[in-house]
Amino acid sequence: MTALSLQSGLPASFLRKETKSHGTCRYAEGPELKGETPLLLEDVVSTGGAIIAEARMLREDEVTVDRVLVVLDRETGGEETLARRRHRNDQSVSAV
Repeated sequence: MTALSLQSGLPASFLRKETKSHGTCRYAEGPELKGETPLLLEDVVSTGGAIIAEARMLREDEVTVDRVLVVLDRETGGEETLARRRHRNDQSVSAV
């Protein structure tokens, strides 16, 4: 993610599963996302649950989430879960 951001010049934010109780006390580190439409980048997807949870947190903060880029799909239902939630998976590499 950091390398993509540095190479492209596009900003990157890093999401946590839950808000930290120390430091910045945020679940997203990086530029403000409110009002933005970011591309979610996920390294490995099994069920899609983590992406669904991240999207829910972002939407609560008025961030539009409609696209996901998955690097490795373990082919255990994640892509179907995202499709049902109307998250377009732009590209993925299936598990081998």
